[in-house]
Amino acid sequence: MPKWQRTRGKYLAKTAKITDGEMLHLLLGQSPYGDDQLDERFYQSFQAIRSSTFKSIFWIIGACAFGVLSHFGVLKSASASGLEVSPTIFSHTALLALSFSTASFCFVFCKQTYIQSWFSWKMKSGTPAQKAKSLLMFPEAYWHFNFLPSAIGYPQHIIAKRAAWGQLLYLFLVLASLAIFSMGSIALWIMLVTDVWYSTGINGITSTLTIALSGVVTLLGWTSPFSYDFSRNYTHHGLVNLLHRRQGEKLTEAHVRIYLAAQRMDLVEPTNPGSK
Repeated sequence: MPKWQRTRGKYLAKTAKITDGEMLHLLLGQSPYGDDQLDERFYQSFQAIRSSTFKSIFWIIGACAFGVLSHFGVLKSASASGLEVSPTIFSHTALLALSFSTASFCFVFCKQTYIQSWFSWKMKSGTPAQKAKSLLMFPEAYWHFNFLPSAIGYPQHIIAKRAAWGQLLYLFLVLASLAIFSMGSIALWIMLVTDVWYSTGINGITSTLTIALSGVVTLLGWTSPFSYDFSRNYTHHGLVNLLHRRQGEKLTEAHVRIYLAAQRMDLVEPTNPGSK
């Protein structure tokens, strides 16, 4: 769990770097490996959310395919319920489809990362044996990277030889594929915006509103509150807020008394006598 460091010049406030997964364990009051039933319940929720994420990915792939066909003029005509659809609206439809499918993926993925951060902290804080157990019991809750031998660890006095190069190559290929797909999606969105802007078959107001709606929806998706395994600073104020009515020397005296009591109880790290 986090190691709190007393803020210099303050007797009760402490700071520590905590990840989202660690914060979840602190909120629920559970140790990383304390409750298997709770893990099972979270895993069921995670699987339900993950299925929605995969559906959103398929919608994005379909929207990208439709956008490519529309941009390069492959689609000449289409019919819906016996009505002929003009190809002039293909670029508008493809742009909106790409934006809404991307936003749908982001909205669902932010929920997935929130639940996944619970399991990420278990992986980060566990021993090699605990990590292997988590991977065996909850395999879908972890990224592919977590299954690499170097990420799990090895038994005592045992380590693999020359296994790092293949794992690094695999990581590079996966990251490169994700980067190419992401950049390609952004480039396709820009091309579709250009096609809509210069479209002559539909009036300019409709094209402008289509671009504005697409931009707003895409921005909402990209700014979703994703949870990543990156630690950030948190501040623990303790009883400071309860002392806001004291002022001057009385406030300082109260801080000193509480700090000395906490130091005797080993609740804070000892500091140099001169630093206050």
